[in-house]
Amino acid sequence: MEKWAMASVAAAALDLAASSCSVAAEFKKAKMNDMKLDGKFCSLPRTPAFVLGLAALICISVSQMLRAFVWMLGGFSINKCQTIMIVFSWICFILAMILLATGSSMNNWQRYGQGWMDGNCYVIRTGEYLGAAALIVVNLVMNLSSMCSSTRQSIQTQCCSGEDDEKVDEQKQGEV
Repeated sequence: MEKWAMASVAAAALDLAASSCSVAAEFKKAKMNDMKLDGKFCSLPRTPAFVLGLAALICISVSQMLRAFVWMLGGFSINKCQTIMIVFSWICFILAMILLATGSSMNNWQRYGQGWMDGNCYVIRTGEYLGAAALIVVNLVMNLSSMCSSTRQSIQTQCCSGEDDEKVDEQKQGEV
């Protein structure tokens, strides 16, 4: 059980790193005054938010995969409430990935006449990276909650089965 706990701690650390990178990217993203216009063409420079967003994408992806392996290989029992939390965490993960991917790609270098899409330059809205950071934290809380409740259930099951074994042993000794 220790290796699953260590994997869960590593996944939580990766989630916190992803959330931190997302918050930092919010402050380092391209702004309207960074846009250069040349007639009807525009360009935006590559910003540190691009690298921070990619780092957040990698961290949250590895974290979610690690956590999925823990659930699959850990032998945890899952009830209905945990299933709902796990599904909700995957929804948060997917939404955070979309926000991080679009925000990071918009903060990559947008050349004159090429832009981000259809030759136009785009600057992401304020709060996109913060929204991704919030979704990452919700994902972390949902996963930790479901893991902790599953661990508690397995501990209670082991304790109860241990008591039953003692009663069976006492009955066998009484019969002899």
